[in-house]
Amino acid sequence: MPVKRRESAASRPDDGTTASDSRAEGQAQVRKISNVIYAQLKTRILSLKYQPGTLLTERALAEDLEVSRTPVREAIQRLAQEGWLRINARRNIQVREVTISDFGEVFQARRMIEPAAIDLAFSLGIAASLPWKLDEAMAVMGASRGDLYSFITADQAFHAVFFDALHNTRLSRMWKTLSEDVVWLGILAMGHDERRYDTVTGEHERIVEAVRRRLRRGSREAMTAHLDDTERRLMARVTEMNMDAIRG
Repeated sequence: MPVKRRESAASRPDDGTTASDSRAEGQAQVRKISNVIYAQLKTRILSLKYQPGTLLTERALAEDLEVSRTPVREAIQRLAQEGWLRINARRNIQVREVTISDFGEVFQARRMIEPAAIDLAFSLGIAASLPWKLDEAMAVMGASRGDLYSFITADQAFHAVFFDALHNTRLSRMWKTLSEDVVWLGILAMGHDERRYDTVTGEHERIVEAVRRRLRRGSREAMTAHLDDTERRLMARVTEMNMDAIRG
């Protein structure tokens, strides 16, 4: 008959917790720290603090963030699974590089789901409640002008209004993944073009006005026109960047 092993008094802390309790608490703490590091590293990637193609090391990241390597390793694995980091056979860590196809795929996906989200909002009878939420998002965009990362993040919060209103977890998750690509690519391509702030604001105002007037078709068309113009401008910027690289 197997004998159940009992912990000795020496293995139990004075507060009554067991060694396994302590291990579980330690693991939970590592996960908590890892989540924070994950968010910090992703922000650095999206904001281009880590440029595409940048080589990173686990040790350097741990020293920079002033934490042990274990939570850093977990955060790196999560980002690698999402495609933001690439880990080669030698354990070198590289920030994902951008390609022309990235832009095409992202905007192809946006054209499929964003006008559809607007259409669904009208079908469900909730479009009339959205203008004030869109206005709030526009106000945040205005306050963020001058800080490109904050502005584009606020821009994506504007677009998220339609998905949040649908209360569809799968669509929201799909949009969140796509939105992170948009932030990254937008900052990369937009650079310091001050004119783009006014252009984006004007295009958003046309979307809000169409929704406010309850123009279903007009809202879809305003969104599609905004996506078309954004893609055209970003692709032109990428072409310019590639030409500069060739000349440089």
